[in-house]
Amino acid sequence: VTCSADLGIQGGIAGQDGLLDNNDFVVFIDYFFNGNALADFGVQGGVPGHDGLFDNNDFVVFIDAFFTGC
Repeated sequence: VTCSADLGIQGGIAGQDGLLDNNDFVVFIDYFFNGNALADFGVQGGVPGHDGLFDNNDFVVFIDAFFTGC
């Protein structure tokens, strides 16, 4: 099962590595501040998903996905 919070690093390249660890946080922060759509976790109509905004909702949804294992 694919996990949206699994942004990890595999072979030095950002991508799903099958682990939820600190690399996922590093990649999320990098993506967020560089406007990468993979960090657009947002909430749209109460449902997590891309809302086109980079704000605190992205952090909340990412952290929830990370700690619940998606």
